[in-house]
Amino acid sequence: MTREDLQSPWRYALLLACLCWLGLVLAPPLAAAAGWPYADLLHWLLHPVCHQIPERSFHLLGEPLAACARCTGLYLGFTLGVAAWPHLPRLAQALAARPRWVAVFMVPLAVDVWVDNTALSRLATGLVAAFPCALLPLLAIAERTDAQNQIGGDPG
Repeated sequence: MTREDLQSPWRYALLLACLCWLGLVLAPPLAAAAGWPYADLLHWLLHPVCHQIPERSFHLLGEPLAACARCTGLYLGFTLGVAAWPHLPRLAQALAARPRWVAVFMVPLAVDVWVDNTALSRLATGLVAAFPCALLPLLAIAERTDAQNQIGGDPG
């Protein structure tokens, strides 16, 4: 696997979507600080995917983010993975050869649920769990692009 295998216009679309999602996580406190009346609506948008308990969330400008520390770590880890995997082709190739190993990175996340934890430990375990998961859609995009190129079609 080469760096070019993981470079695709679709990768950039995925990265843009991840950055927009992170923007939604950060937006409510910024909106509240700016006096925007729809800050609660932004929290509501992410409520179906995160409990948003204020005591378990990071705060920005005195307001909780729209995701708890663990979910913030998951979203940030996935986004960093989408950005970083093309620059780590050897490691990507090793993990791609054994995609079930991605589950190993979930172990700290599972353990952190059962032990006394902090916001930073929840963030860290989310980062560790999500970073390798980002390789999987990148591999799917690379496989689709390769298949399209083999049949002479447009990969986009």
